[in-house]
Amino acid sequence: MIRYLYIEANRGKYSIAKMAKWVNVSKSGYYAWHRRRPSQRDIANDELLRKIRELHKITHESYGPKRMAAQISKDTGN
Repeated sequence: MIRYLYIEANRGKYSIAKMAKWVNVSKSGYYAWHRRRPSQRDIANDELLRKIRELHKITHESYGPKRMAAQISKDTGN
């Protein structure tokens, strides 16, 4: 997936064919990835990341990973 993200980030600079060759993936594989809808896991991860960033901002970047995880678990009821 990181290879496809690299291609996506540099689409305006280089041709997709060249980048696919550089990162050793097929063009069809890239286009299949590009058309794919986000999975439920991807959606859940994006929501969790949003919550982490929000909590990080609210707490003025003072919570460490353990405290952040505990607070998110408490807030979400998990």
